[in-house]
Amino acid sequence: MASIGEQIREARKTKGLTQDALAEALNVSRSTVANWESERRIPDGKMLLQLSKALDYSFEAERMMEHLEEPQQEPDTGDEQVEMEASGTSQEASDHPAPSTSAPSRLPRKRVLVAVSALAAAALLFALWFFLILPNLPKTVYTDTDGSRYTIAQFQTAVENEEGKAYLRLEPTVTLTEGENYNYWMYGFNMYEENGIALSVNRVEEFVFGEKKLVHRTYGAADIEAYGTSLEIEPHGEWWFGGGFPVQKIRGVGIRVSCTDAQGASLTFVSYLPLAEK
Repeated sequence: MASIGEQIREARKTKGLTQDALAEALNVSRSTVANWESERRIPDGKMLLQLSKALDYSFEAERMMEHLEEPQQEPDTGDEQVEMEASGTSQEASDHPAPSTSAPSRLPRKRVLVAVSALAAAALLFALWFFLILPNLPKTVYTDTDGSRYTIAQFQTAVENEEGKAYLRLEPTVTLTEGENYNYWMYGFNMYEENGIALSVNRVEEFVFGEKKLVHRTYGAADIEAYGTSLEIEPHGEWWFGGGFPVQKIRGVGIRVSCTDAQGASLTFVSYLPLAEK
Protein backbone atom coordinates (compact mmCIF):
# COMPACT_ATOMS: atom_id res chain seq x y z
CA MET A 1 0.00 0.00 0.00
CA ALA A 2 1.46 3.35 -1.04
CA SER A 3 2.27 5.92 1.63
CA ILE A 4 0.49 9.26 1.79
CA GLY A 5 3.51 11.06 0.33
CA GLU A 6 3.74 8.62 -2.56
CA GLN A 7 0.02 8.93 -3.23
CA ILE A 8 0.21 12.74 -3.31
CA ARG A 9 3.23 12.72 -5.64
CA GLU A 10 1.76 10.15 -8.06
CA ALA A 11 -1.67 11.83 -8.07
CA ARG A 12 -0.05 15.21 -8.79
CA LYS A 13 1.98 13.80 -11.69
CA THR A 14 -1.08 12.03 -13.09
CA LYS A 15 -2.92 15.34 -12.93
CA GLY A 16 -0.02 17.01 -14.77
CA LEU A 17 0.69 19.53 -12.03
CA THR A 18 3.99 20.84 -10.75
CA GLN A 19 4.57 21.34 -7.05
CA ASP A 20 4.21 25.09 -7.63
CA ALA A 21 0.86 24.65 -9.38
CA LEU A 22 -0.51 22.39 -6.67
CA ALA A 23 0.73 24.73 -3.93
CA GLU A 24 -0.97 27.69 -5.63
CA ALA A 25 -4.25 25.74 -5.95
CA LEU A 26 -4.20 24.92 -2.24
CA ASN A 27 -2.91 28.34 -1.15
CA VAL A 28 0.17 26.86 0.53
CA SER A 29 3.90 27.14 -0.14
CA ARG A 30 5.76 24.86 -2.53
CA SER A 31 7.94 23.70 0.37
CA THR A 32 4.79 22.49 2.12
CA VAL A 33 3.90 20.33 -0.88
CA ALA A 34 7.49 19.05 -1.01
CA ASN A 35 7.39 18.15 2.68
CA TRP A 36 4.13 16.27 2.17
CA GLU A 37 5.59 14.23 -0.67
CA SER A 38 8.75 13.44 1.30
CA GLU A 39 6.56 12.71 4.34
CA ARG A 40 8.43 15.12 6.56
CA ARG A 41 5.02 16.59 7.25
CA ILE A 42 1.59 14.99 6.84
CA PRO A 43 -1.46 17.04 5.82
CA ASP A 44 -4.31 17.05 8.31
CA GLY A 45 -7.76 15.67 7.56
CA LYS A 46 -9.13 18.97 6.23
CA MET A 47 -6.18 19.47 3.91
CA LEU A 48 -6.43 15.86 2.67
CA LEU A 49 -9.98 16.61 1.59
CA GLN A 50 -8.75 19.66 -0.35
CA LEU A 51 -5.97 17.57 -1.90
CA SER A 52 -8.48 14.92 -2.91
CA LYS A 53 -10.60 17.52 -4.71
CA ALA A 54 -7.65 19.27 -6.35
CA LEU A 55 -6.12 16.02 -7.60
CA ASP A 56 -9.37 14.12 -8.30
CA TYR A 57 -7.97 11.31 -6.19
CA SER A 58 -9.27 9.24 -3.26
CA PHE A 59 -6.51 8.48 -0.76
CA GLU A 60 -6.22 4.97 0.64
CA ALA A 61 -8.25 5.25 3.84
CA GLU A 62 -6.38 2.82 6.04
CA ARG A 63 -2.96 4.33 5.41
CA MET A 64 -4.37 7.82 5.73
CA MET A 65 -5.86 7.04 9.14
CA GLU A 66 -2.54 5.59 10.33
CA HIS A 67 -0.85 8.88 9.60
CA LEU A 68 -3.62 10.98 11.08
CA GLU A 69 -3.61 9.04 14.34
CA GLU A 70 0.14 8.67 14.81
CA PRO A 71 2.14 11.88 15.50
CA GLN A 72 5.09 12.38 13.16
CA GLN A 73 8.70 12.52 14.37
CA GLU A 74 10.57 15.82 14.39
CA PRO A 75 12.50 16.07 11.10
CA ASP A 76 16.28 16.16 11.12
CA THR A 77 17.46 19.78 10.81
CA GLY A 78 21.04 18.97 9.73
CA ASP A 79 22.38 19.08 6.19
CA GLU A 80 19.63 16.94 4.71
CA GLN A 81 17.54 18.80 2.16
CA VAL A 82 13.92 18.32 1.17
CA GLU A 83 13.62 15.98 -1.80
CA MET A 84 12.53 17.94 -4.84
CA GLU A 85 11.19 16.73 -8.11
CA ALA A 86 13.35 17.42 -11.14
CA SER A 87 10.78 19.01 -13.41
CA GLY A 88 11.26 20.93 -16.64
CA THR A 89 11.31 24.40 -15.04
CA SER A 90 14.57 26.00 -13.86
CA GLN A 91 12.93 27.46 -10.75
CA GLU A 92 11.75 24.08 -9.50
CA ALA A 93 15.17 22.54 -10.17
CA SER A 94 17.14 25.25 -8.35
CA ASP A 95 14.98 26.11 -5.34
CA HIS A 96 15.52 23.74 -2.43
CA PRO A 97 13.36 24.68 0.54
CA ALA A 98 14.86 24.20 3.98
CA PRO A 99 13.59 21.32 6.08
CA SER A 100 10.69 22.22 8.35
CA THR A 101 11.71 22.70 11.98
CA SER A 102 8.19 23.14 13.37
CA ALA A 103 6.80 20.55 15.76
CA PRO A 104 4.66 17.81 14.22
CA SER A 105 0.90 18.17 14.53
CA ARG A 106 -0.54 16.30 17.49
CA LEU A 107 -4.13 17.42 16.98
CA PRO A 108 -5.60 13.90 16.56
CA ARG A 109 -4.24 12.73 19.92
CA LYS A 110 -5.46 15.92 21.60
CA ARG A 111 -8.90 15.34 20.16
CA VAL A 112 -8.90 11.81 21.56
CA LEU A 113 -7.92 13.07 25.01
CA VAL A 114 -10.60 15.75 24.90
CA ALA A 115 -13.21 13.20 23.83
CA VAL A 116 -12.22 10.78 26.60
CA SER A 117 -12.35 13.57 29.19
CA ALA A 118 -15.76 14.66 27.95
CA LEU A 119 -17.11 11.11 28.15
CA ALA A 120 -15.75 10.69 31.67
CA ALA A 121 -17.36 13.96 32.76
CA ALA A 122 -20.66 12.95 31.18
CA ALA A 123 -20.57 9.58 32.95
CA LEU A 124 -19.93 11.30 36.28
CA LEU A 125 -22.81 13.73 35.75
CA PHE A 126 -25.13 10.88 34.82
CA ALA A 127 -24.15 8.93 37.94
CA LEU A 128 -24.81 11.97 40.12
CA TRP A 129 -28.17 12.55 38.45
CA PHE A 130 -29.24 8.90 38.64
CA PHE A 131 -28.19 8.16 42.22
CA LEU A 132 -28.52 11.54 43.94
CA ILE A 133 -30.86 13.83 42.03
CA LEU A 134 -33.41 11.50 40.42
CA PRO A 135 -34.52 9.78 43.65
CA ASN A 136 -35.22 13.20 45.19
CA LEU A 137 -37.12 14.68 42.27
CA PRO A 138 -40.78 15.40 43.02
CA LYS A 139 -43.01 12.62 41.67
CA THR A 140 -45.82 13.58 39.30
CA VAL A 141 -49.04 13.78 41.29
CA TYR A 142 -52.28 13.04 39.43
CA THR A 143 -55.69 14.22 40.62
CA ASP A 144 -58.89 12.44 39.57
CA THR A 145 -62.35 14.00 39.18
CA ASP A 146 -63.13 13.40 42.86
CA GLY A 147 -60.02 15.33 43.93
CA SER A 148 -58.14 12.24 45.10
CA ARG A 149 -54.41 12.34 44.45
CA TYR A 150 -52.25 9.49 43.11
CA THR A 151 -48.71 8.78 41.95
CA ILE A 152 -47.49 5.92 39.79
CA ALA A 153 -45.19 4.83 42.62
CA GLN A 154 -48.25 3.83 44.68
CA PHE A 155 -48.88 0.97 42.23
CA GLN A 156 -45.29 -0.15 41.62
CA THR A 157 -44.66 -1.83 44.97
CA ALA A 158 -46.44 -5.11 45.71
CA VAL A 159 -48.50 -5.33 48.90
CA GLU A 160 -46.83 -7.28 51.72
CA ASN A 161 -47.88 -10.90 52.05
CA GLU A 162 -49.34 -11.30 55.57
CA GLU A 163 -49.43 -14.71 57.18
CA GLY A 164 -52.93 -16.07 57.83
CA LYS A 165 -54.55 -13.94 55.11
CA ALA A 166 -55.26 -14.51 51.45
CA TYR A 167 -52.71 -13.07 49.08
CA LEU A 168 -52.97 -12.21 45.37
CA ARG A 169 -49.85 -12.06 43.25
CA LEU A 170 -50.51 -9.82 40.20
CA GLU A 171 -48.66 -10.27 36.91
CA PRO A 172 -49.34 -7.67 34.17
CA THR A 173 -49.19 -8.52 30.46
CA VAL A 174 -49.68 -6.50 27.27
CA THR A 175 -49.89 -7.23 23.54
CA LEU A 176 -49.98 -4.87 20.58
CA THR A 177 -52.79 -5.61 18.14
CA GLU A 178 -52.76 -4.03 14.70
CA GLY A 179 -56.16 -2.78 13.51
CA GLU A 180 -57.29 -1.44 10.15
CA ASN A 181 -57.10 2.18 11.26
CA TYR A 182 -55.46 2.02 14.68
CA ASN A 183 -53.12 -0.15 16.72
CA TYR A 184 -54.45 -1.32 20.07
CA TRP A 185 -52.95 -2.22 23.41
CA MET A 186 -54.64 -5.29 24.88
CA TYR A 187 -53.54 -5.54 28.49
CA GLY A 188 -54.36 -7.79 31.40
CA PHE A 189 -53.46 -8.59 34.98
CA ASN A 190 -53.21 -12.27 35.90
CA MET A 191 -53.81 -12.88 39.61
CA TYR A 192 -52.79 -15.92 41.64
CA GLU A 193 -53.88 -16.66 45.22
CA GLU A 194 -50.77 -17.97 47.00
CA ASN A 195 -51.70 -18.65 50.64
CA GLY A 196 -54.45 -21.24 50.13
CA ILE A 197 -57.24 -18.98 51.42
CA ALA A 198 -60.34 -18.20 49.37
CA LEU A 199 -61.38 -14.60 48.80
CA SER A 200 -64.07 -12.58 47.08
CA VAL A 201 -63.48 -9.53 44.86
CA ASN A 202 -65.46 -6.44 45.88
CA ARG A 203 -64.26 -4.02 43.21
CA VAL A 204 -61.46 -3.27 40.77
CA GLU A 205 -60.16 0.26 40.14
CA GLU A 206 -58.31 1.06 36.92
CA PHE A 207 -55.92 4.03 36.69
CA VAL A 208 -54.76 5.14 33.23
CA PHE A 209 -51.81 7.54 33.57
CA GLY A 210 -51.30 9.93 30.65
CA GLU A 211 -48.57 12.55 30.30
CA LYS A 212 -50.36 14.83 32.79
CA LYS A 213 -53.90 13.48 33.03
CA LEU A 214 -55.34 10.57 34.99
CA VAL A 215 -58.40 8.51 34.04
CA HIS A 216 -59.81 6.65 37.06
CA ARG A 217 -62.50 4.01 36.53
CA THR A 218 -64.15 1.85 39.18
CA TYR A 219 -65.80 -1.53 38.47
CA GLY A 220 -68.03 -2.76 41.27
CA ALA A 221 -69.22 -6.29 41.90
CA ALA A 222 -72.26 -5.83 39.65
CA ASP A 223 -70.09 -4.50 36.79
CA ILE A 224 -67.74 -7.46 37.04
CA GLU A 225 -70.55 -10.02 37.15
CA ALA A 226 -72.16 -8.34 34.12
CA TYR A 227 -69.15 -9.50 32.11
CA GLY A 228 -69.80 -13.07 33.20
CA THR A 229 -66.84 -13.13 35.58
CA SER A 230 -67.14 -14.75 39.00
CA LEU A 231 -66.22 -12.71 42.03
CA GLU A 232 -64.97 -15.74 43.92
CA ILE A 233 -61.32 -16.85 43.88
CA GLU A 234 -60.60 -20.32 45.20
CA PRO A 235 -57.58 -21.17 47.38
CA HIS A 236 -54.55 -21.22 45.07
CA GLY A 237 -56.95 -20.17 42.32
CA GLU A 238 -56.52 -17.70 39.47
CA TRP A 239 -58.37 -14.56 38.42
CA TRP A 240 -57.99 -12.08 35.57
CA PHE A 241 -58.82 -8.48 34.76
CA GLY A 242 -57.99 -6.62 31.56
CA GLY A 243 -58.99 -4.25 28.81
CA GLY A 244 -57.65 -2.35 25.82
CA PHE A 245 -57.54 0.96 23.99
CA PRO A 246 -55.86 2.56 20.94
CA VAL A 247 -52.14 3.23 21.18
CA GLN A 248 -51.59 6.80 22.36
CA LYS A 249 -49.45 8.87 24.73
CA ILE A 250 -49.98 6.87 27.91
CA ARG A 251 -47.35 6.19 30.56
CA GLY A 252 -49.02 3.12 32.00
CA VAL A 253 -52.00 1.44 33.66
CA GLY A 254 -52.36 0.70 37.35
CA ILE A 255 -55.04 -1.34 39.11
CA ARG A 256 -56.22 -1.68 42.69
CA VAL A 257 -58.18 -4.80 43.63
CA SER A 258 -60.24 -4.70 46.83
CA CYS A 259 -61.19 -8.09 48.30
CA THR A 260 -62.45 -9.85 51.42
CA ASP A 261 -60.90 -13.22 52.26
CA ALA A 262 -62.51 -16.25 53.91
CA GLN A 263 -61.22 -15.06 57.30
CA GLY A 264 -63.13 -11.77 56.92
CA ALA A 265 -59.99 -9.67 56.34
CA SER A 266 -60.32 -6.70 53.98
CA LEU A 267 -57.40 -6.74 51.56
CA THR A 268 -56.15 -4.50 48.76
CA PHE A 269 -53.66 -5.46 46.04
CA VAL A 270 -52.03 -3.24 43.41
CA SER A 271 -49.99 -3.55 40.23
CA TYR A 272 -48.68 -1.33 37.44
CA LEU A 273 -48.10 -1.94 33.73
CA PRO A 274 -45.84 0.60 31.95
CA LEU A 275 -46.72 1.41 28.35
CA ALA A 276 -44.89 3.26 25.59
CA GLU A 277 -46.30 4.76 22.42
CA LYS A 278 -45.31 2.75 19.37
